[in-house]
Order: sequence, then structure tokens, then C-alpha cells
Amino acid sequence: MIEETISGHNYRINKMGAYEQLETMALLAPVIEAMSKKTANPILGAIEELGRLPRETRNTLFNLALQPVHRQNGKNWTPFISFDEASIAERPAINFDDIAGNELGQLVYKSVEHSLSNFLPESLTGETPSPEKDPS
Repeated sequence: MIEETISGHNYRINKMGAYEQLETMALLAPVIEAMSKKTANPILGAIEELGRLPRETRNTLFNLALQPVHRQNGKNWTPFISFDEASIAERPAINFDDIAGNELGQLVYKSVEHSLSNFLPESLTGETPSPEKDPS
């Protein structure tokens, strides 16, 4: 778990489960490819690629990333999103009404970075993936 303060709000971001990590990697493959290209602005390429994904795919990505996010509400930590009866490919309810797009984008990025840092190339996260320990 990591803790972040974004736009004056405190967040706790847990790691995604193993299945959710793999699904997120598969859905992000075209975006990661765009970011890894040697261009003047790889972030712009990634945003353009993300925009090309079908809405259901984007919603699934955002939902997978936002499920492990909680925001401090007084002394309690409240889940950032609620699904109620919605499927993973639909837009869930955000449990706070003071969220701006830039804050939402930062939360998605931080969650993906936290959960997938061992999968992503160092050039995308700025971190060196930790080596897996040999069980022998």
C-alpha cells in the first residue's frame, strides 16, 4: 500500500490482485507500446492511444485502477468508487463530488504504477523492477 496526497486529499492505494494486474497489462499493451517509442512526447502518444481504445475498455482500465483506491474521510478510509450493480466495463459512481479530471488521472496513474511496477519497463516508471527471488 502507498499513501499519496493529491489536490489536498489523502489517498491509500493498495495493489491490484494478480488477476487484475494481468488484465490491466493486457488492456494497456497498446498504450505501453506508444509510451516506449522514442518520440518527442511519449505521454502524448500514450494519451492518443488510450483515446483510441473503445469506451468499455477504457472504463475497465479505469475501474481496475480505481478499485484499490481509498480516500481519507475524517478518521475513516472510504472506497473511491462504488459499483453497486454496474459491470466492470461501465462507469461506476465516484464517492466524492469534488474530483477534477487531473486528480482522477493522477489516481489512475499512481495505482497502475504501484501495481505494475514489476512489469513495466524502467523507462516508464523511473523504478528498477525488483528481481524475483529464486525459490531454490
